[in-house]
Amino acid sequence: MDNQVEGADEGRAKTIAELSDDEAGAWDAALSAKDRRWRLEQHCWIKDKRGAIRQIGMLKRGQQKLLKLIEKLRADGGPVRVAALKDRKVGTSTLIEGDMLCEVLDRELDAIVIAHDKESAKFIRDICKRYYEHYDLEKPPLAKSNANELRFAGHSGFIEVHTANVKGSTRSRTPQYVHASESAHWQRGSETAVALMQAVAPVEGTTVIHETTANGFDAFFHPLWKGAYDYCRVTWTENEARGTKELEPTVEVQDARKWNGWVPLFIGVLEDEDCLLEIRTEEERSGIEQTLDDYERHLTEVKGAPLEYIKFRRYAIPNLCQGSVEVYNQEYPETPELAFIASGSPRFSREKLMMMPVETGRKGRLEEIERAWRKDVHFREDKGGDLVVFREPVRGHRYAIGCDSAEGKDAGSSVAPGLIPSPDASVAIVIDCDDGGRQVATLAGQISEENLVSPLAMLGRWYQNAFVVIEPNSTGKHVAIALPPPP
Repeated sequence: MDNQVEGADEGRAKTIAELSDDEAGAWDAALSAKDRRWRLEQHCWIKDKRGAIRQIGMLKRGQQKLLKLIEKLRADGGPVRVAALKDRKVGTSTLIEGDMLCEVLDRELDAIVIAHDKESAKFIRDICKRYYEHYDLEKPPLAKSNANELRFAGHSGFIEVHTANVKGSTRSRTPQYVHASESAHWQRGSETAVALMQAVAPVEGTTVIHETTANGFDAFFHPLWKGAYDYCRVTWTENEARGTKELEPTVEVQDARKWNGWVPLFIGVLEDEDCLLEIRTEEERSGIEQTLDDYERHLTEVKGAPLEYIKFRRYAIPNLCQGSVEVYNQEYPETPELAFIASGSPRFSREKLMMMPVETGRKGRLEEIERAWRKDVHFREDKGGDLVVFREPVRGHRYAIGCDSAEGKDAGSSVAPGLIPSPDASVAIVIDCDDGGRQVATLAGQISEENLVSPLAMLGRWYQNAFVVIEPNSTGKHVAIALPPPP
């Protein structure tokens, strides 16, 4: 934070230390009104892991990201809808409750927290109450405080805390701010979410944030995350500010037609300052360096993880996660893909897969262009297309296509719009047999068997009359019969 403030003393800027108590108080109040981060860091108090009550102080990197994203979405004029996938104890609840209190006090909003169980609800309610009690800027008197709510005298805003397992607990409410805590662990996830989203108007000034660790392929949050992450991405740049590097988000919707309207935010373990263990000697550092396995080396060389994180990872897997790498990936994910535990015993190591380079490819569709007596197949770029091309056809190469057709139905059609995307997709993968089995294209989308035949036929023709293998399930039989032979 710049130590200079505008003052009237001989027309020059004063340092903070030169201000009188009244001047400093007025300057602090004015800054707090326009700078949410300053307000949270200086005027919201927490109980830290040692049990001490103190100011939040400098926000952790993950907290900074969440706050910056919230502020950007508000500045853009739309409703704030964030799906945050995180590791354990990264401080998202702390950040959200602080932002919630500021919004309630400033705008007299109705705010609701939905926790996944009673113990978590009590913990979050205690955070809210502690914030209010230690908040030293202007605030309304407390009119009512119990296990479930905070209400204020002469002020129409309030904060209520509920559990997701109480049926209909939010159905009669019309909140403007909702914090959905650990929503992947809600027993009535979809049911609670439907009632919740019916209550919150999709308008400017409303905020809904789902923040959670993963819980396998749960029925609610996992599809919510997929519907956000597959079609919208947030990228970050760092700018020098406050004497440090400040993060700035850019939100890019990659396919508006398929996007569910939620902005995905991943806060992984590699951004968690608390997941580092001190290396005390050079001998210990050298020992860690010399014993890195392939995946740990990938983390240090590609992901930029320090050896202090490798030490934490080696400690946490046996001591905090029952010796299970899968449990560690869920509780302390390094990437969004690793967060969701797969059922059964997967054939391929997910860590090995994560080490493989990822190409984005070009999205588009194939179309036929008539040239005299023949029809040629051409690729046209289109962000809304179902085809992703990583490598265009090479003359003389042999290609094979594996296809799994589906009915093209919206599996989430009975759920409130935007909550659950449509997982029932037809997929075709193109492999270059003369390039080590490299995947060169993917056709995927909600395409019924009748509508799959034409794009699949064009795909096979474009890739040098590829050999097409179709799974012979109920819909696959139709595709196999209707697919025309190569010319």
